[in-house]
Amino acid sequence: MVMVWDAIPIDEFMAGRSDLAYKNRFGILEKVLGTITDPRIQCIPSKIVHSIQEAQDHFTEMLNLGEEGTMLKDGDIPWGDERSK
Repeated sequence: MVMVWDAIPIDEFMAGRSDLAYKNRFGILEKVLGTITDPRIQCIPSKIVHSIQEAQDHFTEMLNLGEEGTMLKDGDIPWGDERSK
């Protein structure tokens, strides 16, 4: 199974930078995945939170479900071929 969470245009990927915000890239990804019928390719489940408390509650919920936790992403950030801070 392939689990995906981002879509970067190939020319921007090769350049190592995309100025397109994550929320826009994720929207593109959802549209593309909506056209794929192969159940082995899926989008990572996502949840939009609006506060640190909501993020902490979601983290606790994931732990209680036996998951490792959660990851936070700023929807307005561009993509760069580098480690996030």
